[in-house]
Amino acid sequence: MKREITNIDAFDLAKRNSVFVDVREKEELHIVAYDVVNVVNIPLSQFEHRFHLLSKKADLIIVCRTGRRSDTVTEFLANRGYPHARNLLGGIIQWEEDGFPVIRNEAKGLYESAPEANPAFFSFLKRIKNVISKVGTK
Repeated sequence: MKREITNIDAFDLAKRNSVFVDVREKEELHIVAYDVVNVVNIPLSQFEHRFHLLSKKADLIIVCRTGRRSDTVTEFLANRGYPHARNLLGGIIQWEEDGFPVIRNEAKGLYESAPEANPAFFSFLKRIKNVISKVGTK
């Protein structure tokens, strides 16, 4: 069984009995959360001590912010006899960008919506764009 799942497939499974296992830390959940019926939070910092609470028979969709932590957890679970654990590709960032349901308690952060709010970061972006444009003209 493949250990990765796309947003569209995960959304279809979320309508059934699949369980989203969100491994983000509590502070992250207050910003934006998956808006699906069966979602549980087991933060990565506690996962090693709490994963046994998950059923080995359940269809588990492991999720996080970008898909990196959930990929690690999916591998961890597979090595411990959880054959139905799959990593959501792209995490909640891609999930929200693709228009799937979320509960957003805070507006997108300044770095997500307005990079110019941080002058040093904005300056860096301008320098990178200049380098790219110079390379493109050679």
